[in-house]
Amino acid sequence: MQTIKDEKETKKAIKNIAAKAVKKSLEKKDVKAIDFTKVDVKNLEGQTIVCDLSKILSNFIYNNTGEILLLDVLKDIRKGKPVVLTPEMKAEFLRILHYKEGVPFIAIVKLRLFELLK
Repeated sequence: MQTIKDEKETKKAIKNIAAKAVKKSLEKKDVKAIDFTKVDVKNLEGQTIVCDLSKILSNFIYNNTGEILLLDVLKDIRKGKPVVLTPEMKAEFLRILHYKEGVPFIAIVKLRLFELLK
């Protein structure tokens, strides 16, 4: 049986691993933070609509992921903070958005998310 002390140490170790992964990604020149509170989507007339997807997206991914390292990032997205996603994190987002049923976004929003997560 795992003690409370062991659980705290495990959580701390997981956060350290996530922080190292994000730091490594930041070292790459082409990495940019994504702000899910300001996602621009173009409609058929070519007009840009700015959408706040932070709460819906973070809840949907949170409820469909098995990746422990994503949990803190999803909390930051939920709070409206811009985040830097590692390639592995982006792949998990894309996998969920592409294959899970009940994705809460219309097609033009999904396409824009796919572009952001490439």
